[in-house]
Amino acid sequence: MGLVYALTETSIHMLGHERTIAAIGRIVGHSVAEHVIRGRTSVPLVGRVPTLAVLGAGLAGFGAALAATDMRYRLQRGETAAGLAHGVEASALTGLMVSNLIFRVPRAGLAAIFKLGPWGWAFLATGIVAGTVARHLIRGPLERWAHYGPFSADPDRRLTEEYAGLEPRQVRLALESLLAGPQVTIAEDARFSPSRVRVEIRAPAATRATDGLELYATWEGQDEQQPLEVLATGQILDEDAGDLCQAWWFRLSHPHEWPMSWTGSRSCTIRARARLRREGDDSLPLNANHAGTQASDTTIDPDGETEDWAYADELTIRKTQRQINQEF
Repeated sequence: MGLVYALTETSIHMLGHERTIAAIGRIVGHSVAEHVIRGRTSVPLVGRVPTLAVLGAGLAGFGAALAATDMRYRLQRGETAAGLAHGVEASALTGLMVSNLIFRVPRAGLAAIFKLGPWGWAFLATGIVAGTVARHLIRGPLERWAHYGPFSADPDRRLTEEYAGLEPRQVRLALESLLAGPQVTIAEDARFSPSRVRVEIRAPAATRATDGLELYATWEGQDEQQPLEVLATGQILDEDAGDLCQAWWFRLSHPHEWPMSWTGSRSCTIRARARLRREGDDSLPLNANHAGTQASDTTIDPDGETEDWAYADELTIRKTQRQINQEF
């Protein structure tokens, strides 16, 4: 949205109002484009403000809300410095939003930017700097283990946050999961006709013949996930690392079972999760952030994680009617 807003302002400055309205009107309609570019919107306590300025303020407000959410999340995880930096970012973006409305930009284009005034520029710069600092201060998973695990330099922080209440065995497994946990990837294998789905698992921590991989994969067309049908599986040799690397190939359902978009193409979403089973020891990974949470037996939550599974980035496959006719 921010990119669309910036492109709109640039178009007004370079092409003028009429050409910009004509270009945007082809997408959203002439009346909507006219209102966005030349119209004014009534804002409580401020008055009538150019609609484009209101949209800019809305984007700043949305950014402030995201920064505030990040602040709350970081403070809950004990990352005080990053949380405070996100708080400064949220405050600055809120100030930018208010400045954009109060100055009542008379027209769009580069004038809209330069009319922010000194306070607007100060808020914008502060928000950018604070956001950059916050992201620099965020600790990665391995840094959090070192900071809050049993060997923290500060004794008061040892076995706190996500490691509080875990058994020594679980703390060890959490570190092992970060260093050598299973990695899951999904790809469409176009070497077959029709194409297949390939799910690959690399497990560096597999060191014994009794170690095994467990995989669950689903496809979702309409609103319900269904398990994929396995066609073949095989172990992939890795001469460099010697890791246990195994691949599964799955059959896709016929695209006519996939939902159709407004463009006429059809799509489905593939999800997969895996874990390493080791005899005489717990499975990997062990995700300390989600300790005590168990995965569903039939579905894969696209937004959540659980204690004892590694999740792949979901894959969405789209096919046009022409591609479907060629493959099937």
